[in-house]
Amino acid sequence: MKIILLIGRGANQRALANRIAAKVDILHIAIVDKSGKKKQGRIRSVAEKLCGLPLSLAWRNAMAHYENLYPDYPGDNRTEFPSIRHSSLVEFMALEQPDLVIVSGTNLLKEDLIQSILPKGRIMNLHTGLSPYIKGGPNCTNWCLATKQFHLVGNTIMWLDIGIDTGNIIRAETTPLTGRESLSELQIKVLDHAHNLYTSCVERLARGDALPSVPQSEIGDGKTFYSREWTWRRKLAALASFQLGFRKGVTETQLRIPADIQK
Repeated sequence: MKIILLIGRGANQRALANRIAAKVDILHIAIVDKSGKKKQGRIRSVAEKLCGLPLSLAWRNAMAHYENLYPDYPGDNRTEFPSIRHSSLVEFMALEQPDLVIVSGTNLLKEDLIQSILPKGRIMNLHTGLSPYIKGGPNCTNWCLATKQFHLVGNTIMWLDIGIDTGNIIRAETTPLTGRESLSELQIKVLDHAHNLYTSCVERLARGDALPSVPQSEIGDGKTFYSREWTWRRKLAALASFQLGFRKGVTETQLRIPADIQK
Protein backbone atom coordinates (compact mmCIF):
# COMPACT_ATOMS: atom_id res chain seq x y z
CA MET A 1 0.00 0.00 0.00
CA LYS A 2 1.36 3.40 -1.03
CA ILE A 3 0.83 5.74 1.93
CA ILE A 4 1.54 9.47 1.97
CA LEU A 5 1.38 11.66 5.07
CA LEU A 6 0.01 15.14 4.38
CA ILE A 7 0.66 17.09 7.54
CA GLY A 8 1.49 20.46 9.07
CA ARG A 9 4.73 21.64 10.62
CA GLY A 10 3.80 21.48 14.31
CA ALA A 11 5.70 19.37 16.81
CA ASN A 12 2.53 17.35 17.38
CA GLN A 13 2.47 16.56 13.65
CA ARG A 14 6.04 15.29 13.83
CA ALA A 15 5.02 13.14 16.76
CA LEU A 16 2.14 11.70 14.75
CA ALA A 17 4.40 11.05 11.75
CA ASN A 18 6.87 9.17 13.91
CA ARG A 19 4.13 7.15 15.60
CA ILE A 20 2.61 6.05 12.29
CA ALA A 21 5.97 5.41 10.59
CA ALA A 22 6.87 3.04 13.42
CA LYS A 23 3.89 0.84 12.48
CA VAL A 24 3.53 1.06 8.68
CA ASP A 25 5.72 1.87 5.68
CA ILE A 26 5.39 5.50 4.57
CA LEU A 27 6.10 6.32 0.93
CA HIS A 28 6.47 10.06 1.46
CA ILE A 29 5.76 12.88 3.89
CA ALA A 30 4.27 16.05 2.39
CA ILE A 31 4.66 18.98 4.80
CA VAL A 32 2.61 22.15 4.33
CA ASP A 33 2.40 25.55 5.95
CA LYS A 34 -0.89 26.30 7.65
CA SER A 35 -1.15 29.84 6.33
CA GLY A 36 -3.94 32.30 5.76
CA LYS A 37 -4.34 33.91 9.20
CA LYS A 38 -5.87 37.37 9.14
CA LYS A 39 -4.16 40.26 10.83
CA GLN A 40 -5.91 41.94 13.73
CA GLY A 41 -5.68 45.49 14.98
CA ARG A 42 -2.87 46.02 17.48
CA ILE A 43 -5.07 46.82 20.49
CA ARG A 44 -7.43 43.95 19.81
CA SER A 45 -4.52 41.58 19.22
CA VAL A 46 -2.89 42.42 22.57
CA ALA A 47 -6.21 42.06 24.41
CA GLU A 48 -6.91 38.73 22.72
CA LYS A 49 -3.48 37.41 23.64
CA LEU A 50 -3.72 38.49 27.27
CA CYS A 51 -7.15 36.93 27.76
CA GLY A 52 -6.05 33.64 26.26
CA LEU A 53 -2.52 33.55 27.68
CA PRO A 54 -2.99 30.48 29.95
CA LEU A 55 -4.50 28.56 27.03
CA SER A 56 -1.66 29.64 24.74
CA LEU A 57 0.95 28.63 27.32
CA ALA A 58 -0.72 25.24 27.75
CA TRP A 59 -0.48 24.66 24.00
CA ARG A 60 3.15 25.79 23.91
CA ASN A 61 3.97 23.41 26.75
CA ALA A 62 2.35 20.58 24.82
CA MET A 63 4.37 21.45 21.72
CA ALA A 64 7.58 21.58 23.78
CA HIS A 65 6.73 18.12 25.10
CA TYR A 66 6.55 16.70 21.56
CA GLU A 67 9.55 18.72 20.43
CA ASN A 68 11.66 16.96 23.03
CA LEU A 69 10.32 13.53 22.10
CA TYR A 70 10.37 13.94 18.32
CA PRO A 71 12.81 16.62 17.12
CA ASP A 72 12.53 15.55 13.47
CA TYR A 73 10.28 13.77 11.00
CA PRO A 74 10.98 10.09 10.33
CA GLY A 75 12.91 9.03 7.23
CA ASP A 76 14.28 11.09 4.37
CA ASN A 77 11.44 10.96 1.84
CA ARG A 78 9.72 14.25 2.47
CA THR A 79 8.86 17.39 0.55
CA GLU A 80 7.81 20.81 1.82
CA PHE A 81 5.04 22.69 0.06
CA PRO A 82 4.25 26.40 0.56
CA SER A 83 0.55 25.77 1.23
CA ILE A 84 -2.21 23.20 0.96
CA ARG A 85 -3.56 25.15 -2.03
CA HIS A 86 -0.34 25.18 -4.07
CA SER A 87 -0.57 23.65 -7.55
CA SER A 88 2.66 21.70 -7.01
CA LEU A 89 0.96 19.65 -4.29
CA VAL A 90 -1.89 18.73 -6.63
CA GLU A 91 0.64 17.71 -9.27
CA PHE A 92 2.60 15.70 -6.72
CA MET A 93 -0.44 13.69 -5.63
CA ALA A 94 -1.56 13.09 -9.21
CA LEU A 95 1.91 11.79 -10.06
CA GLU A 96 2.33 9.56 -7.01
CA GLN A 97 -1.22 8.13 -7.05
CA PRO A 98 -1.16 6.97 -3.42
CA ASP A 99 -3.54 4.34 -2.07
CA LEU A 100 -3.96 6.27 1.17
CA VAL A 101 -3.32 9.88 2.15
CA ILE A 102 -3.21 10.57 5.89
CA VAL A 103 -4.15 14.17 6.68
CA SER A 104 -3.54 16.10 9.88
CA GLY A 105 -2.82 19.69 10.85
CA THR A 106 -3.48 21.34 7.48
CA ASN A 107 -5.98 23.86 6.20
CA LEU A 108 -9.10 22.62 4.45
CA LEU A 109 -8.30 20.57 1.35
CA LYS A 110 -9.70 22.04 -1.86
CA GLU A 111 -11.62 19.98 -4.38
CA ASP A 112 -8.82 19.90 -6.97
CA LEU A 113 -6.44 18.33 -4.43
CA ILE A 114 -9.06 15.81 -3.32
CA GLN A 115 -9.78 14.89 -6.93
CA SER A 116 -6.07 14.36 -7.60
CA ILE A 117 -6.16 11.57 -5.00
CA LEU A 118 -9.57 10.06 -5.70
CA PRO A 119 -10.90 7.74 -6.98
CA LYS A 120 -7.76 5.52 -6.87
CA GLY A 121 -6.79 6.53 -3.37
CA ARG A 122 -8.57 7.20 -0.11
CA ILE A 123 -8.11 10.10 2.30
CA MET A 124 -8.15 9.66 6.06
CA ASN A 125 -8.43 12.65 8.36
CA LEU A 126 -7.80 13.29 12.04
CA HIS A 127 -10.11 15.67 13.87
CA THR A 128 -9.01 16.49 17.40
CA GLY A 129 -12.60 16.89 18.47
CA LEU A 130 -15.56 14.58 18.82
CA SER A 131 -17.60 14.63 15.62
CA PRO A 132 -20.40 15.22 14.96
CA TYR A 133 -20.80 17.02 18.28
CA ILE A 134 -17.82 19.42 18.17
CA LYS A 135 -16.41 20.41 14.76
CA GLY A 136 -14.24 23.18 13.38
CA GLY A 137 -11.51 25.03 15.26
CA PRO A 138 -9.15 26.45 16.22
CA ASN A 139 -8.99 23.99 19.15
CA CYS A 140 -12.00 21.83 19.91
CA THR A 141 -10.75 20.94 23.38
CA ASN A 142 -10.83 24.63 24.27
CA TRP A 143 -14.29 24.94 22.73
CA CYS A 144 -15.45 22.13 25.01
CA LEU A 145 -14.19 24.16 27.95
CA ALA A 146 -15.77 27.39 26.72
CA THR A 147 -19.17 25.74 26.23
CA LYS A 148 -18.94 23.62 29.42
CA GLN A 149 -19.22 20.40 27.42
CA PHE A 150 -16.37 18.62 29.15
CA HIS A 151 -17.78 15.21 28.24
CA LEU A 152 -17.21 15.99 24.54
CA VAL A 153 -13.41 16.17 24.81
CA GLY A 154 -12.24 13.53 22.38
CA ASN A 155 -11.03 12.63 18.89
CA THR A 156 -12.38 11.41 15.58
CA ILE A 157 -10.87 9.57 12.63
CA MET A 158 -12.91 10.02 9.45
CA TRP A 159 -12.86 9.62 5.70
CA LEU A 160 -12.22 13.09 4.35
CA ASP A 161 -14.71 14.95 2.16
CA ILE A 162 -14.93 18.60 1.07
CA GLY A 163 -16.78 19.78 4.20
CA ILE A 164 -15.42 20.94 7.56
CA ASP A 165 -15.07 17.76 9.67
CA THR A 166 -18.12 16.26 7.96
CA GLY A 167 -16.77 12.98 6.55
CA ASN A 168 -18.03 9.52 7.40
CA ILE A 169 -16.63 8.38 10.72
CA ILE A 170 -14.17 5.53 11.11
CA ARG A 171 -13.61 5.84 14.82
CA ALA A 172 -14.62 8.27 17.56
CA GLU A 173 -13.77 8.21 21.24
CA THR A 174 -13.86 10.49 24.22
CA THR A 175 -10.43 11.04 25.76
CA PRO A 176 -10.05 9.32 29.16
CA LEU A 177 -9.69 12.07 31.76
CA THR A 178 -9.68 12.25 35.53
CA GLY A 179 -10.68 15.91 35.90
CA ARG A 180 -7.43 16.63 37.72
CA GLU A 181 -5.42 17.52 34.63
CA SER A 182 -3.71 20.88 34.25
CA LEU A 183 -4.39 22.78 31.03
CA SER A 184 -1.11 21.50 29.57
CA GLU A 185 -1.81 17.93 30.62
CA LEU A 186 -5.26 18.16 29.08
CA GLN A 187 -3.86 19.15 25.69
CA ILE A 188 -1.22 16.42 25.79
CA LYS A 189 -3.72 13.74 26.79
CA VAL A 190 -6.03 14.69 23.92
CA LEU A 191 -3.18 14.66 21.40
CA ASP A 192 -1.72 11.38 22.66
CA HIS A 193 -5.17 9.86 22.44
CA ALA A 194 -5.54 11.22 18.88
CA HIS A 195 -2.22 9.72 17.82
CA ASN A 196 -3.17 6.35 19.30
CA LEU A 197 -6.49 6.29 17.44
CA TYR A 198 -5.00 7.39 14.14
CA THR A 199 -2.10 4.96 14.26
CA SER A 200 -4.45 2.10 15.09
CA CYS A 201 -6.76 2.90 12.16
CA VAL A 202 -3.91 3.24 9.66
CA GLU A 203 -2.33 0.01 10.87
CA ARG A 204 -5.61 -1.87 10.51
CA LEU A 205 -6.19 -0.57 6.99
CA ALA A 206 -2.61 -1.37 5.95
CA ARG A 207 -3.05 -5.01 6.95
CA GLY A 208 -6.26 -5.28 4.95
CA ASP A 209 -8.95 -4.87 7.60
CA ALA A 210 -12.24 -3.25 6.61
CA LEU A 211 -12.86 0.00 8.45
CA PRO A 212 -16.24 1.55 9.35
CA SER A 213 -17.72 4.41 7.36
CA VAL A 214 -20.60 5.79 9.42
CA PRO A 215 -22.40 8.96 8.24
CA GLN A 216 -22.39 11.57 10.97
CA SER A 217 -26.12 12.10 10.51
CA GLU A 218 -26.66 8.59 11.89
CA ILE A 219 -24.89 9.46 15.14
CA GLY A 220 -26.29 12.83 16.16
CA ASP A 221 -26.28 16.58 15.73
CA GLY A 222 -23.54 18.98 16.66
CA LYS A 223 -22.07 22.40 16.03
CA THR A 224 -19.27 23.72 13.85
CA PHE A 225 -17.10 26.36 15.51
CA TYR A 226 -14.97 28.87 13.61
CA SER A 227 -11.73 30.63 14.45
CA ARG A 228 -13.38 34.03 14.05
CA GLU A 229 -15.69 33.13 16.95
CA TRP A 230 -12.76 32.46 19.28
CA THR A 231 -12.90 35.89 20.89
CA TRP A 232 -11.53 37.11 24.20
CA ARG A 233 -14.92 36.45 25.77
CA ARG A 234 -14.78 32.82 24.68
CA LYS A 235 -11.24 32.49 26.00
CA LEU A 236 -12.23 33.88 29.38
CA ALA A 237 -15.24 31.57 29.44
CA ALA A 238 -12.97 28.59 28.75
CA LEU A 239 -10.62 29.53 31.58
CA ALA A 240 -13.45 30.17 34.02
CA SER A 241 -15.23 26.90 33.31
CA PHE A 242 -11.97 24.98 33.54
CA GLN A 243 -11.30 26.40 36.99
CA LEU A 244 -14.86 26.11 38.28
CA GLY A 245 -16.39 23.06 36.65
CA PHE A 246 -13.91 20.86 34.77
CA ARG A 247 -13.24 18.29 37.49
CA LYS A 248 -16.90 17.70 38.24
CA GLY A 249 -17.93 17.83 34.59
CA VAL A 250 -15.68 15.08 33.23
CA THR A 251 -16.55 12.67 36.02
CA GLU A 252 -20.33 13.04 36.02
CA THR A 253 -21.30 12.89 32.34
CA GLN A 254 -20.92 9.91 30.02
CA LEU A 255 -21.50 10.10 26.27
CA ARG A 256 -22.92 7.26 24.23
CA ILE A 257 -21.11 6.61 20.96
CA PRO A 258 -22.06 3.78 18.56
CA ALA A 259 -20.01 0.68 19.38
CA ASP A 260 -18.94 0.02 15.79
CA ILE A 261 -16.81 3.19 15.66
CA GLN A 262 -15.13 2.57 19.03
CA LYS A 263 -13.46 -0.73 18.10
